[in-house]
Amino acid sequence: MSNHRFDNAAAVFQFVTGGNALFTIESVQTGTRFTYSVRSSEDNEQAKQSGRGVFFVSLLSGPNNETDFAYLGILPKSDPATFRLTAKSRASEDAPSVKAFRWFWRQVCASRLPASVACWHEGRCGRCGRTLTVPSSIETGFGPECADKMGL
Repeated sequence: MSNHRFDNAAAVFQFVTGGNALFTIESVQTGTRFTYSVRSSEDNEQAKQSGRGVFFVSLLSGPNNETDFAYLGILPKSDPATFRLTAKSRASEDAPSVKAFRWFWRQVCASRLPASVACWHEGRCGRCGRTLTVPSSIETGFGPECADKMGL
């Protein structure tokens, strides 16, 4: 699997809100890391036009990195900077994974990617989830067809 470390907040924001993102954040100081999945509730093109929908944020919580994700909360598409837990969230506000995501997402939405945190995508397109093989696609986190559809 090819991983790519992001070097700027705009690229992280674009990737995470692509519709099918899988990424890991790590504290450079402590080595603590969390892997998140952020998926669109509906097709991103439809959601952009309607102004509705959400992104579902989940946390890798078990040994199977394909299926062991626990639901954390949502990012409303009308205001993706706002991360919210819901009644079905599997973690509380005090959970380290929730605190880490909330802090990280605030930084990204403020156009900051602090040196104290590293962020990688997991080698899959942030829109469709296919494995990326072309170096330029690995660099951006989106395959060529998805990049065209997203206007990148």
